[in-house]
Amino acid sequence: MFHNLCVYIVVATCILTLVSCRTQADLQRHVFVLDEQIFAIPLPTNYVVLEQYAEPATIRFGIPDTRSPRSLQFQIAAGVRAPLPPLVHTRRLNHGHVLRYHIHQLPESGSGGTESILTGIITVGETTILVTCHEQAELNPESTWCLPYLQRWQPQ
Repeated sequence: MFHNLCVYIVVATCILTLVSCRTQADLQRHVFVLDEQIFAIPLPTNYVVLEQYAEPATIRFGIPDTRSPRSLQFQIAAGVRAPLPPLVHTRRLNHGHVLRYHIHQLPESGSGGTESILTGIITVGETTILVTCHEQAELNPESTWCLPYLQRWQPQ
């Protein structure tokens, strides 16, 4: 009886947190450089660098050769010209850093459905990093899909 209960709890937890139920074998550690600083983040093994620029220092991860409905971008905030929306959410990440963010929905913005965009910042010493997490879906896109990955993001 308890065995079935444990399975049910694990399944319910996986449904609620999706990403955190992935095994370490399902994740690949990506190491990248922004403005001469080194960072690392575990992402699903099918994610690769889609774009990378030196000015402003930017890197964007996603799934290649698809109309990837999800992407995760890091950029040195000093290169950002547009004002940020009010950052109303806060999340303490592993290693003591804090992500402050805002979530914005763009209803029916494309042929793939509604877009959800998480825009936030992480400050590491004197450097502020802009984080953009995107998802597009026909029903209920969630740009928060990246939060469990960001939880393990770290400077090197």
